[in-house]
This record gives sequence, C-alpha cells and structure tokens, in this order.
Amino acid sequence: MCAVTRGPGISSRSRSPRQACGVILLTCAVVACGDAAPTEPPPTQPDGEGVLGAWVRVDGRVRTYRMTTPASLSVDAPLLIVLHGAGGDGAEIQEYTAFDRAAEEGFVVVYPDGVSGQWGIGCDCTTADARGVDDVHFVRVLHDQLRAGIPELDASRVFLAGFSQGSMMAQRLACDAPDLVVGFGGVGGPRPRALDTCARNTPVHALLLHGIDDPTTPWDGSTVTHAAPASAGLWAEANQCAGPTREELTDLANDSTSVWLDRWDGCAGGGAVHLYGVVGGGHTWPGSATAFPARLGRTTPDVSATELILQFFDTDE
Repeated sequence: MCAVTRGPGISSRSRSPRQACGVILLTCAVVACGDAAPTEPPPTQPDGEGVLGAWVRVDGRVRTYRMTTPASLSVDAPLLIVLHGAGGDGAEIQEYTAFDRAAEEGFVVVYPDGVSGQWGIGCDCTTADARGVDDVHFVRVLHDQLRAGIPELDASRVFLAGFSQGSMMAQRLACDAPDLVVGFGGVGGPRPRALDTCARNTPVHALLLHGIDDPTTPWDGSTVTHAAPASAGLWAEANQCAGPTREELTDLANDSTSVWLDRWDGCAGGGAVHLYGVVGGGHTWPGSATAFPARLGRTTPDVSATELILQFFDTDE
C-alpha cells in the first residue's frame, strides 16, 4: 500500500518493505514512495477547483484528506471514503478503524477532513451546517478529481463508511448523491431526521451498527436522529425488503457485551440492509485496538466493525 497523508504537504510511505508504491498522478502532484515533502503550505494555491497534493479546493475552501492505495492498482478499483466523527479528522479515524487494510483487497481508501471537525449533514445542527458547508459537493469534487488522477477507479463502485456524525453524513450522501454511492456502513450514527425527504429511488446497500447503551447518539433516537432500528427500517422500506430476520452472534468474551444482527435480504428493489445491535455497547468502534474514553462506554471485542463493513461491501457490491 502507499499512504498519502493529509495536506498541506504530501507524505508517502510503504506499508511493507515487500510492497512497492505505484506512482499516482493527481492533477497538480505526483505521489510516490519517498521522503515526506515539507509540511508548510505552498505560498500560493490554485484558484477554482482542483487538487493540490492532498488538498482539494471546493467552494472557496481548501479541504484536506488522506489516502491509501493498493500496492498495485487494478482496473475497476473500488473507492472507499471513510468519514470521521464530530471533532475528529481523517488521521484519527484512519487509526482506530484500520481501514487501510481495505487497500490489500484492492480499494483506494480516502479519509477526508470535515470543516472544523464537522460535517454538513443537512440538519442545521452542526457547525458545518451553520457555516453553509456543502459536503455533498465536496465529496463529489473529491471523487471527480480522484477519478481524473486515478483512471483505474470504477465510478460504479463507490462505498462509504463513517462513525457517529460521519455515519450520518454517509447517509446524507446516500440520499443526495444516489448516482455516486453504491453502499455505506455506519457505526454509532443513525439516520438523521433531516433525510425524511430522501428522494433516492435506486437501491443502496446499507449497514448500521449501534451500541444499545450509546451515551452520545442514543439507540432510541433524538430530535436529530431516528432510533437505530427505525433508521434501518427506513432503508429497508426504500429497498422494498422483507424481514428482518434476527441472528444472535457468538459471544467471544465475558465482558457484558454481545451482538445480534437483524438482516433484510432479498429486497425487491435490490440492495440489502443489515443492523447490528451491540448489547452493552457504547459510542465506540467495535473491535478497534484503540482505547476509547471510558465515558463513551464499552467496546465489544465480539465483532470488528471494519471487517463487517468490508465483508458487506464484498458480498453486496
């Protein structure tokens, strides 16, 4: 894999001494293995919209991202865009999700940064919304520029993953960019009520995972979000799914957590919907090697959210 760090400079590293990074042409930069470039921003930045290393200029703002690519890109490579939670950034979610491993399966993995750590999820309840940030447009521009620089990317295989507010943003993109998003996996972020007017009329593969004891985004919903079961049900209804059927997963540790899966398959409209409920689980990323603050609740070791999402995309793409 070749990892490209967030701007202002470009930094690449080989993930393994046996792997060689390919050269990736972005509109204004060549990204290759080697020493990191200076971290100070260039004295001038381009007008309009384009890519400058790991910068993207959109709507007058310079937006940043990180990227990890396979050691060898194949034709029709899928793109995975991973969206961090409120107050976070791409580097943080890259670490605790370990989605870089998706590059080993052929994905180009991108970790964008929200404006001031927030996403415009369309609810007028985030700082990004209050500042008029159009993150749907941002992701579209980022996608288009990545495709221009990486011709191997398959425009029909764009997937999203997100945590907390990033999960909500993924669902907004599934609604407002239906031509772009094939499927998403969201953890700790139910469907925003602002999406009740979702006009998507094509199937989408939707996976939601939520801790039943989540102290931050309640399982039972709020004025901002639907309850987790209702969120999955809305996606199942849009996909014209029957079900759900429930499966109790193996309890691997005696830690007061367990996991079940509600599955809607055989959807008349296509797609599939999975809801994982983590009994005793908090506002964390299941299976993560990163220790979350105790105030956010338990992290179950019974499943890996990263593995579940990648398996779901592999099955349903």
